[in-house]
Amino acid sequence: MAGWPVFAVFVIYDILERMKNFFHNIQSSIYNPQFYAGLKGKPFSFSLKYFLSLMFFLSLIFGLFFSLFVLPEMKKNVTEFFAVVQTQFPQELTITLKDGAISTNAEVPYLFPITEDLRSLNQNKDLKNFLVIDTKNEFSLEKFESYQTTFLVTKNHLVAKSENGEVRITPLKGFPDYEITKASISSLSSRLLPFVRYMTPIFILMVVTGIFVGTSLGYLAYLLIASILIFIVAKIMKLDFSYGTSYQVGLHAITASLILDLLSYALGFSPPFFSFTLLMLIAIIFNFKTQRA
Repeated sequence: MAGWPVFAVFVIYDILERMKNFFHNIQSSIYNPQFYAGLKGKPFSFSLKYFLSLMFFLSLIFGLFFSLFVLPEMKKNVTEFFAVVQTQFPQELTITLKDGAISTNAEVPYLFPITEDLRSLNQNKDLKNFLVIDTKNEFSLEKFESYQTTFLVTKNHLVAKSENGEVRITPLKGFPDYEITKASISSLSSRLLPFVRYMTPIFILMVVTGIFVGTSLGYLAYLLIASILIFIVAKIMKLDFSYGTSYQVGLHAITASLILDLLSYALGFSPPFFSFTLLMLIAIIFNFKTQRA
């Protein structure tokens, strides 16, 4: 047992050294001509490992940002939604979904107007209804607009209007049979809300994993095309690059562009679509401008 403190010190020291090297590589990948000059002597696995480490680091930052600013609002909205629905859903109303078709025991169209409680959850302040059930009429855009509603349930479809006004139609075929009553909503709420209150670690893990896998594969695929541009720029600069070298260089030169992407999302602005590739090419030009074949 006496050796454990010493072992822990070595582990912590090793972690700190790895972090120091990682952040040094980030800085060098943004601008360090000597670092780029030495890439030819390093295996491809060195650059791929750096890129994946960077993607995981940025995904982790995004996950923390999500948990601090987005997740609390989501949890609040879900909790408020169930509270409002339980309060306003009529005791006598039954909505049945069977074999992909909706039926109800109420006269249709049945309207759920937007009350003050629901207005805080509704993004479009000009609408009058939160939900309309109309199982008699086939969907038409004119009818949907006349109801001034966020959601419309027809016999076979769920229609929703997004924040930007886009209308989305989802077929109900394939959904499991279910009966919606005030009691069933209360039962669902009692099972779901405890999970919602403690879902932060699960959501962070899902967000970080999803972003890491999705964006890593996406950017690796992007570099397959972008490496052609890097190869062309290298030839113009009279650099002795193969396509493989261009791809390896791109794994580092993309660093500043990735950081810009993260900052633009966090700050809520959208840079020009070409800025990502342009910034990557600028990094290559500045880091190789003193080198020639």
